[in-house]
Amino acid sequence: AYASNWFPPYNQVSSICASMNVPLLWYVTIEFARLSMGYLESLVGANMVATPSSFGKALLCQHIPESRVKLVSHGVDRRYYRPLEPRPRFEGTEDRFVFGMVARPTLRKEFPVLLKAFTRLPEAVRDKCRLYLHTMPFEETVGPPSWNLPMLILQLGLAGKVLMPGQKASKWWGYSEAEMGRILNTLDCHVLCSSGEGFGLPVLESMACGVPNIVSRNTALPEVAGNGALYAECWEDTLSTSEGFELFTTIVDSAREQMLRMFEDEKLRKELKDKALEQASKFTWEKAV
Repeated sequence: AYASNWFPPYNQVSSICASMNVPLLWYVTIEFARLSMGYLESLVGANMVATPSSFGKALLCQHIPESRVKLVSHGVDRRYYRPLEPRPRFEGTEDRFVFGMVARPTLRKEFPVLLKAFTRLPEAVRDKCRLYLHTMPFEETVGPPSWNLPMLILQLGLAGKVLMPGQKASKWWGYSEAEMGRILNTLDCHVLCSSGEGFGLPVLESMACGVPNIVSRNTALPEVAGNGALYAECWEDTLSTSEGFELFTTIVDSAREQMLRMFEDEKLRKELKDKALEQASKFTWEKAV
């Protein structure tokens, strides 16, 4: 049997499979600085646990024998995620520098950090930029709490400065990979401010498009982005959730400094583009399989 930590009931799958003598493979993404005991209990009975990052494997191996933990990294499909020439642009942004972030609006994705960092850019710089958030305004399905992005945008005075997808995408299936490849190519810089990532696939896919990245320095992000990104630092102390997990938090001014640096230094952007393409070439679905 196969199970994922994306679907409940996490704490019953192992016992059900054990009672039926059915081998069980768990696939988990580790987005936390520390795991909760409840989370670990669901994995104890698994015959094998697969995770996509070395960070996640190391954390799991503190509690589960290494022989039962398998690193299965993600890859990128270069039929869709590659540099496009001429570069596509969003309408009305032909003369603007576009920062973008691809993520669900869950609380772990630190959209307020990115939005606040954007507001703290010098006004003359901010007027030459746009911020594209490829996400939903808020989560409409049953699941973890989410940010209300339209409200945050209004509160921070960013109306007219922030772009979001229209109604073209399917509510359930989103955009096609070909469309996502075009969207990522429109960005001058992809930013992922996050309190933790089990892998960070939008980082990899944007790098495969030759887009420089700014990412939070935590969890799996450094091993995915490598030297193809600039790093926003996190506060030394982590935050504990009610479920028993620990999360990192990104420093707003560190994100702002790296955004300003990316905007001002064209030579740096070219160097990061080349490094991003090289880093992305290390991750293929053939290696994952």
